[in-house]
Amino acid sequence: MLEHTAPEAEPFNLQVPAPIAAKYPMTPAPVPRSGVSFHHGNTLHQSSANRSNHPRRAVTFHFLQNDAQLVNPALDYEPSNVVKIS
Repeated sequence: MLEHTAPEAEPFNLQVPAPIAAKYPMTPAPVPRSGVSFHHGNTLHQSSANRSNHPRRAVTFHFLQNDAQLVNPALDYEPSNVVKIS
């Protein structure tokens, strides 16, 4: 996992510092309008500015073993959104 930070008041806008990101060449992977991209959370990815009048949507899923606990999470998690599967 690489060092990353979020700008003030943008906790979901995680960014890898430019000198670190520069070590990893990026390959364009265009997503068509109304398309979707699925990738592992440790995959470096980015998007250009949203030039439309419509907001982008994002969903993140974290898969953990049922006995795992988050220790010092950087973001608040809503406990009612936690799904446990037996």
